[in-house]
Amino acid sequence: MQSRAGATPGRATRMGSVMDRFVDDDAGYLAWLEAHPKGYVLNTFPHMSSSFLVLHRTTCGTVNRPLAKGREWTHLYGKACSDDHAELAEWGLPRARQIRARLRNVRPTRGACYG
Repeated sequence: MQSRAGATPGRATRMGSVMDRFVDDDAGYLAWLEAHPKGYVLNTFPHMSSSFLVLHRTTCGTVNRPLAKGREWTHLYGKACSDDHAELAEWGLPRARQIRARLRNVRPTRGACYG
């Protein structure tokens, strides 16, 4: 997976599904949000850490709103994005044991933000 500035977003495919990872790629991240209105964003540090893992719907203002001039979405925080929240848990499992426990019981509810 690639996740450097100006690169194509990182892609991991598993069982026919696609997860994208964005670090220093706000344009790619914003395009992904627009193309996946029912998707999920796992907000973490650029180098994933179990100390900060928060799942959001793409419609959540925490991960999808106009930012003040000079602010960036994917510089201080990395974003792992998928249409399937379970896929994000599977992706994160080898990287952070706690993610599976945090995401296992998440059930999508209309209009909810998991922040």
